[in-house]
Amino acid sequence: MAKFIEPDLLSINVCDQVIREEKTHKTSLIGMFNNIGATKFPCTHPCLHVHVAITGGNGNQAARLCFVNNDSNNIVMELKSPIQFPSRTAIVEMNFEIKNLPLKEPGLYHFELWIGKVLVGQRHFNVKKIEER
Repeated sequence: MAKFIEPDLLSINVCDQVIREEKTHKTSLIGMFNNIGATKFPCTHPCLHVHVAITGGNGNQAARLCFVNNDSNNIVMELKSPIQFPSRTAIVEMNFEIKNLPLKEPGLYHFELWIGKVLVGQRHFNVKKIEER
């Protein structure tokens, strides 16, 4: 069994869509955003993508993405996926598609990325109440 080496999180990006071009394997993040606005709560955001890039890990691990309310520290949503690091210098990209994200209230939230039992990074995210037009 390979020794666990703590990976380095390079980025966490939130967007509407992730496109990976099959021939070149290049990734495009479409419609990046930093907050969600809603006129009433509770509400549900229909779909978003969280793209992460990680390096410095080794072997096969378990990845977990959590969406957490900052005030209560409650996990709103959690997704799990295996991750494989072919080498310590490889940059591994993952795309988490989140459908029907439940939002009970406005406030500050954050995405957490866990590899095994190690929190490798997080990104803050705002949920705002907006006035109806």
